[in-house]
Amino acid sequence: MHLNTIVAITDFSAAAEHALDRAALVAASHRAWLRILYGADTPNAGLADPYAR
Repeated sequence: MHLNTIVAITDFSAAAEHALDRAALVAASHRAWLRILYGADTPNAGLADPYAR
């Protein structure tokens, strides 16, 4: 199997750092692009004011 692009999503936590390391290894072994996306956690998203949208 040949992969062209690996996408890794991070929140810059310790666990995400390990996932990024693994994604980098997989990308390197397949000579693929590594795309890194940042995903912010929004713990109070359910409490957002519906009129503010």
